[in-house]
Amino acid sequence: MEKIILIGEEKVKLKATASILLRYKALTGKDLLKEFIRMEESRKLDLKQDNLNDLYNSMDLEFIYNLFYVLAKTADPTLPPMLEFMDRFDYIPLEEISKEVIDLVINSMGVGEKKNIIPQAKV
Repeated sequence: MEKIILIGEEKVKLKATASILLRYKALTGKDLLKEFIRMEESRKLDLKQDNLNDLYNSMDLEFIYNLFYVLAKTADPTLPPMLEFMDRFDYIPLEEISKEVIDLVINSMGVGEKKNIIPQAKV
């Protein structure tokens, strides 16, 4: 799955493929599923505490930046290392990109969709 987002004046192409779990691990050294679970647990804790800033408290900024970079690097393998890439931007709207990158990853993994990998035989 691919998506183009606008950050300032720059269009950034993002791409998630079946290799997203492996790519994330290769580029960050971290397990993507564990990162998602940790973020979700933090979000639930914040919601229980009725924290008005639950979005920002539950968002691990490094996780969002890493995920953003991995998706951009998948779309364009010629991108420079992460810090050089991120330095291209004066500002990254985290609230906007977090939804975009998370949705892209979730959709690429087929989470929430009920698909049969092997079609059931009709009886």
